[in-house]
Amino acid sequence: MQSVADRKQKPVVGRAIALLLACAALACKHEAPPPLPAAPPIKAPPPPAVGIPAEAPSADMKAALVWIDALRERDPGAVLAKTVVPFDFRDGSTKKKCGAKGATTRAAAATVTKCLAKDESFHADLSATPELRLVPLDAAALPPWAQPWAKALSPGVRAISTFVHGEDEARELVLLVGDDGVRGLWQNVIPEPK
Repeated sequence: MQSVADRKQKPVVGRAIALLLACAALACKHEAPPPLPAAPPIKAPPPPAVGIPAEAPSADMKAALVWIDALRERDPGAVLAKTVVPFDFRDGSTKKKCGAKGATTRAAAATVTKCLAKDESFHADLSATPELRLVPLDAAALPPWAQPWAKALSPGVRAISTFVHGEDEARELVLLVGDDGVRGLWQNVIPEPK
């Protein structure tokens, strides 16, 4: 004879087995969800309008970039070849490595460009800033440290500013560019806090 406890257990076990079989049946009938619709194709940008040229860097910007690239290569001869004499080098930094010189001869310009090209710190800063942003300035827009030299800007010479950031310093550069090439470099090196 079955006890009351045995009678109560059989329906519970039976329900558990039925539930387990129902879940297994559902799992076997599980279908993958329908695939998502394909994304629309990405359209290429339209070609430039006919007759409207893309904006190219100006001749003075190109001259500044070529001169800075020669410095990056650490080739004093290449820097000198892209330097116009007289060359005006001024340094507003507290620690001046190359001095401040107005090079009026090719030999004097060679001394300045060699010092700049071989300056380890300058090279490291240039290497740490591969994409320079060049900004043309007028005399009134020169940075405060360069304002005392604004009178030295001769007609036809344009000031172009850029920054290079090294590991422990920032360098603000003002390149003086004429129609014939780079005529000067004014710089200010500022230690950056760690």
